[in-house]
Amino acid sequence: MRLRENIKPYIVEIPTFLTMMFYSFFLMSLSPILLDISLATGFNIDNLNLVFSFFVFGGIAGMLTSSMWNRLFYRKYIIICGYSLIIVLMLFPSFSKIIAFFYISYFLAGYLTGVVWVQALEQLLAGNNPNKEMLMTFSLSFYPLGAVVSPAISSFIISKGLDWRTIYAVSAIFILLIIISFIFTGRKKTYFAEQKNKSNESPVNFKNKIFIVVFILTAFVLFTYMAAQTVIVSWAPTYFRVLRGFDIYSASVIVSVFFIANFMGRATISFLIKKIDPELMLIAISFLCLLSTAFIVFINNKISVYVFLFLMGLSASGIIPLSVISISKKSRFIRQGVMIAILFASGDIGAMLAPYVIKLVYEKSLKFTIFTALVFITVNFFTVLIRYYFLKKPEKYIC
Repeated sequence: MRLRENIKPYIVEIPTFLTMMFYSFFLMSLSPILLDISLATGFNIDNLNLVFSFFVFGGIAGMLTSSMWNRLFYRKYIIICGYSLIIVLMLFPSFSKIIAFFYISYFLAGYLTGVVWVQALEQLLAGNNPNKEMLMTFSLSFYPLGAVVSPAISSFIISKGLDWRTIYAVSAIFILLIIISFIFTGRKKTYFAEQKNKSNESPVNFKNKIFIVVFILTAFVLFTYMAAQTVIVSWAPTYFRVLRGFDIYSASVIVSVFFIANFMGRATISFLIKKIDPELMLIAISFLCLLSTAFIVFINNKISVYVFLFLMGLSASGIIPLSVISISKKSRFIRQGVMIAILFASGDIGAMLAPYVIKLVYEKSLKFTIFTALVFITVNFFTVLIRYYFLKKPEKYIC
């Protein structure tokens, strides 16, 4: 009976887990096959790489405006209609020969994905489960899982001589699976039935200046980490194929190794979060992430690259959940949608800007594009240290 009660919250949140997974699944599905799409469409690869930025920018807008849609529609309809529209939007890049349609389609798909992402996470936090922090961390572990699966599927599609657009058919099937899971996971109807014209946000008192500083630093931690991660997972496969002689399989393994380690790390942290000081853990893993990134940038041996990618993914896995959870313990408002959206949108802004930084560096020297990851992660580590200093200030949080 007790085992059933412990498992039930995870079963009920399967749609949330799949939603976390789909965001990265759809985003990273093009990463290892940019060269192939470039050859098929005639688009320059550096311009094609910008679809990641448009998707993430749309995701930011979707996250920040997600709560607004609750004033007009019930959450269940927002989620189902949002996913249905994403399937329609996949048709535009599938048949268009104009890169602007790629950008517009990925922006709108990103917007809808961001809206649904926050809706699903708010749904999780709206429950009465006492282990919300554990459930949230566990749900975020599905983000790297999606990023592991999609590049492998994309590479398989190309290796079998199938059209690159087949990845959109796979994404559509994934969406249908998510919609079905939302309907049949046994969630009570009242769980979705928020008042359309009523905001569920709590008032916040920002009189405490230290809280404001810590919150801004937390947002910047997410910003710099996601910028570094984007360089590794979206550009590194192309970089290693062009400059270091990796084939498409070896390049796709780069993304898979990183996110497999990321998934393992987040799943582990979800069970350790109540046993270890999250701030000290955050400092330790940030430093390990910095060292691993440095080795990735400077070494050439393929096996060594994989080893340090695994260490980077493992250590980096806790940066986002530990940052969010540690500050959530200082403010009850962090559990609400708007604050969550701001924090995760900060990370997405970093992910959105990273391809533009890569493009600027690429115009000067392809060789130094990978160094941008090291720069971002170095700034991330020192931000974590500064944040820890302010967190240990004796003044109490009053938000």
